Amino acid sequence: MLVADNYDAFAVRVLAARSSVRTLDLMYYLWHDDQTGRLLLQEVVRAAERGVRVRMLLDDVNPRKSESAYRALSNHPNIELKLFNPSGIRQRSIFRGVEVLLRLFALTRRMHNKGKRCFRATFRE
Repeated sequence: MLVADNYDAFAVRVLAARSSVRTLDLMYYLWHDDQTGRLLLQEVVRAAERGVRVRMLLDDVNPRKSESAYRALSNHPNIELKLFNPSGIRQRSIFRGVEVLLRLFALTRRMHNKGKRCFRATFRE
């Protein structure tokens, strides 16, 4: 279902997370640490706490900035987090710069959904 309005799209995601009972699949190019990102993440964690199997696929576009959040999510028993095109070197250093140069073509291969996000939930049957 295509939802054009930002507020409606956010509401649909929250309601889907709240209503899911078996699975919740999410795929994002960017997940910002802003108000909507934190609110949606709360709903995702609440779903996992209810026993919903949560699978997340996130583009590893900024590994250093998101490292602690990635680790926290991965530690939850009902959350499976996978990174698309993950970086091998997590911290900023000369080695990170070398990795960027050596993997230039791989690092430019991103999950460019251009604003489209995959968010699917399994509801009661």
